[in-house]
Amino acid sequence: SVHFRKALVLEKKENLGYALSSLKTALEIAPSHPYYHFLKAESHIDRGEIEKAHTSFDKSIELDHYQAYVYKHKGNLYQREEKHAEAIDSYNKSLEINSHQAVVHDRKATSLQKSNRHQEVIESIQKS
Repeated sequence: SVHFRKALVLEKKENLGYALSSLKTALEIAPSHPYYHFLKAESHIDRGEIEKAHTSFDKSIELDHYQAYVYKHKGNLYQREEKHAEAIDSYNKSLEINSHQAVVHDRKATSLQKSNRHQEVIESIQKS
């Protein structure tokens, strides 16, 4: 839809507030679009609404579980919260979908290191 394309352009310009507004309109037309919920999660993060962000990420995944970028961003959020086991799980899911993501391997290695899983750090870095 036009509203969805407009939201994507606004999101690329890092104008998440207006992007979310356009996505709300798009959602009225197509209520089960996972990208809306992904952007909603990012908007919640920007406002410090961490639990709402997790809920929106989960809804996006529920609607389409084959989204490597959603798992990556969810892992990043867990990493910021220092919930490294959950971050590693999210990064693993992202890499199952697309194993060619050097940044995800690196972020996973960071969480592995903070979890004192040093042998796995080496393996993750070798895969990146």
